[in-house]
Amino acid sequence: MFKKIDKSHFTFIGVLAAFSILSVYALISYFISTNEYVHYMQASIVAADETEKEAEEVVYGLFSDVGSDHKNAIAIEKLKYEGILEGYDDGTFKPENFINRVEFLAVLTDAVDADFSVGTYENCFEDVKTEWYATFVCYAKAGGWISGYADGTYKPNNFVIYAEGLKVLMTAFAYEIPDFEGGEWYAGYVNEAVERGFIDEGVDPLAEMTRAQMAELLFRVMEDQQK
Repeated sequence: MFKKIDKSHFTFIGVLAAFSILSVYALISYFISTNEYVHYMQASIVAADETEKEAEEVVYGLFSDVGSDHKNAIAIEKLKYEGILEGYDDGTFKPENFINRVEFLAVLTDAVDADFSVGTYENCFEDVKTEWYATFVCYAKAGGWISGYADGTYKPNNFVIYAEGLKVLMTAFAYEIPDFEGGEWYAGYVNEAVERGFIDEGVDPLAEMTRAQMAELLFRVMEDQQK
């Protein structure tokens, strides 16, 4: 005769089987979810790398002739991002071109956020009347940044030399220049600029300034203003 099996044994076996099935299911779900998470993280990392790479391309792609290897790239692109620098219609900046006095003042008045609504800025020099640049030049004269020549002219198309650029820029940003005994009129500006790290020691103050050098100088001054 067959031995009668206790029903409670079937119940126990059933519970054990159900528990085993749930355990297997849980393990499978865990591995699937873990695998999906790994793939998700890998995709996220790839996407982040691509985004960072795109950002780098944007930073150094604002001007077609200013690459990441240009020594003044950071200054140029920062000022472009701030809306202070503009290039040419062909997308270039021409960093090695010399900058003239009008271009310099156009950039500088933008950098100090000049308010042209408080006056009429024209007819301030014999050679500056109502031209497109008169506003910038006459604003600078009214602010005491520039004074022109003894004959009443400003010579707006002359290239800027370092000595002139330093004087105008440091006056516009209200730097106090200590008296510098001896030397040329610009000695105090050059000495103060070197001390503050605006220019490197050994820069020829009478050398004409390029557009890239102007950007670097202005960038350093604006960084100093934020300290």
